[in-house]
Amino acid sequence: MYDIKVNEARNIPDDVFGYKQANNLTILKIQKTFCLHCVPSDYEIGFSDATKLKNVRKLEMEAFSNYLPLLKKLHGGYNIIFLKEENENGNSFFTTFSKEYIVNKQLLIALMTNLICNLLFAIASFRNTLNTNDV
Repeated sequence: MYDIKVNEARNIPDDVFGYKQANNLTILKIQKTFCLHCVPSDYEIGFSDATKLKNVRKLEMEAFSNYLPLLKKLHGGYNIIFLKEENENGNSFFTTFSKEYIVNKQLLIALMTNLICNLLFAIASFRNTLNTNDV
């Protein structure tokens, strides 16, 4: 989860706010703010403001490894999430990412539940065929 705030006056610490007022300083007006997230491709976007989300792209590892040799050591793919906001009073980006985990225990429980359900349906069907033969 990422919560990034840029130039929001309500989030200024008290000592910085006091210094700003004492020295008669003002907050700069920022017209556009860009936010880039680089996350592993096995993570999904859980939440992002659709009005700010501009682009989601897969990082081309081979092309970028020429510029960033560190990428050669990384395994798997990465997604680049590009957010943009135009507001002079302050910008805020809230984005969550999630990863689903299915472990062996969960898989075993699902298989056992499936087998038991199928067994119960087979028993019910077998009883129905026996009852129809008795009549």
